[in-house]
Amino acid sequence: MNSQLSTLETIGAILSFKSSTDLLKEKIENNEIDWDDIVKIGSRHLVLPTLYYRLKEKSLGHLIPEELLNYLKEIATINRNRNQSILSEVKQISLLFNKNNIDHVFLKGTALLATNYYNDIGERMIGDIDVLVDIHKLQKARILILDIGYNDSDTANSNPLQQPNPKHLPRLIRKDKMAAVEIHRKVLKNPYLHYLEPAILLKEKRIINGIPVLDPQHLLEHNILNLQMNDDGNRRNYTHFRTAYDSLVILKKHPTINIHKDYNSPYFQNYFSIHALFFKDFNFKPISIKSKLHVQLFKIITLYPHAKYYRSRIMLFFSLISFLCNRVWHFLINKDYREYVIKHRKRIYFEQKSKF
Repeated sequence: MNSQLSTLETIGAILSFKSSTDLLKEKIENNEIDWDDIVKIGSRHLVLPTLYYRLKEKSLGHLIPEELLNYLKEIATINRNRNQSILSEVKQISLLFNKNNIDHVFLKGTALLATNYYNDIGERMIGDIDVLVDIHKLQKARILILDIGYNDSDTANSNPLQQPNPKHLPRLIRKDKMAAVEIHRKVLKNPYLHYLEPAILLKEKRIINGIPVLDPQHLLEHNILNLQMNDDGNRRNYTHFRTAYDSLVILKKHPTINIHKDYNSPYFQNYFSIHALFFKDFNFKPISIKSKLHVQLFKIITLYPHAKYYRSRIMLFFSLISFLCNRVWHFLINKDYREYVIKHRKRIYFEQKSKF
């Protein structure tokens, strides 16, 4: 079996709530697992702390190499301490916004962390604090965050290539805080906004432990569509196990959500079909021909690195063509834009290339 596919299956078995612990134990005892690959791919998928806690919950930690167990434990401990600080940050921001009548709701990992979806707060690696704010209060919210010591990040400089009306304001950072703050005006990039409209998300939010978070169904949908649309996962046949584990804990806590009945869009179909290859919890099989082809293509590019390479080259070519066609008019009429593109042409190319 392809080593990458085998490693993904092992990581899925560790994270899953429905995989056989006995089979996993037997696999570990028979030395059938390449732990170096587990660490490499687990790190890429941002699930190393999750792997530690899930191995511990399955009572399998003592079976893995001691040095590796200590390494994972150290990462998990660091992540747990970081998340405790982030939770304090979230509470401070929410109190500040409530005091100033700013309608808001926390998103993604921050929301899951604040509302006890995980057995241990160290399970989930958190990047930024994502918070959706009433569009009429965006600048007020930003000023309030700046007033408590945050600053515009270094990446907040003017960039003519930046999409007009981006999902969120420039990241706000504070040296003594663990996470940057991203104040969102919307949660999906154009042209997908209608899938999750900000006004509806704010209206149907829930308050849990004093923190406003998305309604469970919206929380699941945003978790999936952020990967499939914002991160271009659907087009790239991309799988991400941190996102998958987030879906698992949401569905585990809200078993009435029916992924077979409620999610007919290709974005959801493709997501569940691919991740069901590694997580029995989803118990999902593709229905449409397109979804079946999507899964087969995923298997091919996972099994055969050369296929993935050539597919990436082809997609990069068409992406660059599309990028240039969409901006050629701006290039011709906008001097600042033209100068920026010429000056940063190599970086622009590599930014496009990195997507594949």
